[in-house]
Amino acid sequence: MSSSTYEVTFRTSDNETVVVNWEVFQKFGIYSPQDDPDARPRDPVSLPNVNAATLKKVVEYCKHHKDEAITQEPDSFTSNSGDRQVAHISDWDEKFMQVDQEMVFEIILAANYLDIKPLLDLGTKTVSGMIKGKTPEEIRKLFNITNEFTPEEEAQIKREERWEER
Repeated sequence: MSSSTYEVTFRTSDNETVVVNWEVFQKFGIYSPQDDPDARPRDPVSLPNVNAATLKKVVEYCKHHKDEAITQEPDSFTSNSGDRQVAHISDWDEKFMQVDQEMVFEIILAANYLDIKPLLDLGTKTVSGMIKGKTPEEIRKLFNITNEFTPEEEAQIKREERWEER
């Protein structure tokens, strides 16, 4: 029996079962090393921190990247001008992350929990792109964060920032 016919079943936080083939399961770093498909879990593996919709997105990502080795590529590099640059995101990955904000954060949490570093990196780069060039007020609005500073405290912070920049 080829390893591609082996499967692992997960039970998600919303009590759904999701069946994952062996190649996808091997991308889940939390279960490393997974060299022997005969040693795979036979009973459903509980994922108390991941819902079915998110796990299905994670599986979609892992299926697309199943033939890629998990590397420890740098998340960024320094250009010739000395500016820090974020590594390129492929068109497929960019389209994959075109989901609502809640799903972006669910994917990040699932990738972290399942230890899928490339997907975690993609999620954090996506959030970074969402806030790049925005003011603190715009970021608060984007993420529905209430400003707990009084106008006086904000003015004090701005004065301190100006002083530190000198």
